[in-house]
Amino acid sequence: LTMKNKRKKFAIYLSIVLAPAILFTTLYGIYSYKMNDKKSYRNAERDASIYQRQMDQVIGETIKSIEVLAITFESNFTNTNDVKTALKKVNEKDPRYGGIYFLDKKGNVITGTNDYLKQYSLQNKNYLKTMELTHQTVVSDQVETLSNNQKVVAIVTPVVKNNDIQAIIVAHIRIDYIANIIQMLSPNTFVQFESTTGIPIFSTNSNLVLDPKKGIVRTSLEKVPWRIAIVPNTPKINPVFNHTFIFFLIITTIIHGLYLFLHSITIKRQTARERMQNETQKLELVGTLAASTAHEIRNPL
Repeated sequence: LTMKNKRKKFAIYLSIVLAPAILFTTLYGIYSYKMNDKKSYRNAERDASIYQRQMDQVIGETIKSIEVLAITFESNFTNTNDVKTALKKVNEKDPRYGGIYFLDKKGNVITGTNDYLKQYSLQNKNYLKTMELTHQTVVSDQVETLSNNQKVVAIVTPVVKNNDIQAIIVAHIRIDYIANIIQMLSPNTFVQFESTTGIPIFSTNSNLVLDPKKGIVRTSLEKVPWRIAIVPNTPKINPVFNHTFIFFLIITTIIHGLYLFLHSITIKRQTARERMQNETQKLELVGTLAASTAHEIRNPL
């Protein structure tokens, strides 16, 4: 009987203390993980905003630089040596360039800071066709690989005179330069640059591929028709587990304290009830004894 009572009390303890503690801890763990997941998304959005500003600045500075060159060449670009000298001065001052080239209006290379595009025509490039139609600076949405295996993105601007394109300037921005900027800002984040249609242009790690099943944070650049795509970091389990375990200890202690408090009140009430029952039984016993005694005395009389 004692063993049965002990088991019954332990079952009551489990249902009143441990079961609610486990339930509340599970709910807290899920909530904590979701909050950490939201925090990762907010951090990814913040990083994407930083990368956006940085890339817009890099692209914007490059566009301004070659547009200034185009204005300079509007009045005089007949001397090939002078053009090449000007291109080299700009190229040597900035490590972002993989090369700067001067083309005729048909897209044939006349001169440049290197020979990677020598005897090479850009006539069939989409960005060149777009530039010819708009007479505006255009940034390519594809990565090109030069003969030295260097990956670059092209920026083209027209040299316009009397509303006619007289020549073309092409500047190549090194992909590794952009990737290094991203790595310095956030070394452990995988960042992918893609076209507005979602076609990858380049990323900070060419060996990785974005998983479309995972949540991806995207933001568009202002200077070029590109988007930045970032995969938020997966919430770390250890901090969530530690916080959840501490919560379990706290909630178990609180529920256990409430259980002991209520149990003590219950015991006091039960004791008071038993005392009243004992007093009632005593009075009944005294009454019965008095009646019996009176009866026994009355009989002889």
